[in-house]
Amino acid sequence: MKYVYPAIFQKDKEDEDTWCVYFPDVDGAATFGRTLYKAMEMAEDALCGIMVMYEDFLMGRNSFHMKNRIVAPTPIEKIKAEPDEYSTSAFVTLIKADTDKYRRQLAEMQIRENRKLLKKLIENGMICDEPDEHINERTHEQINEKTDKKTDEKTDSKIKEAA
Repeated sequence: MKYVYPAIFQKDKEDEDTWCVYFPDVDGAATFGRTLYKAMEMAEDALCGIMVMYEDFLMGRNSFHMKNRIVAPTPIEKIKAEPDEYSTSAFVTLIKADTDKYRRQLAEMQIRENRKLLKKLIENGMICDEPDEHINERTHEQINEKTDKKTDEKTDSKIKEAA
């Protein structure tokens, strides 16, 4: 789904390069960035993340308790952005969230991380890239014993039938 919510950006008083961001209409969505550009990126990520959690909760896919439902965004002109005791300036802007795109990106990232982990496990000899190589000798012996025993039993029964 796609959402657009107003976000309040406040410039940090102690670190003039840092921007704090929160969404008045979305409980739990807050972040910051060391530059305004990074704060904008982080705001989109925070909004997407919390909206995915809201959607999952509404669909019964997670047990994380959400106090509020997804609410309609307040019109941007009704929100006042003013500095508080921790900030020197503030402004409000709209941030978009595309949860379908966000979910795809998370899945792709998870696949990349799984591939990296698999590669490390193979490089360190913890698993083998050939499917049968990770079976140890004892397992091969056990398989062969069972196969030989079944073959012997079948052969014995065929001999008895022929006699």
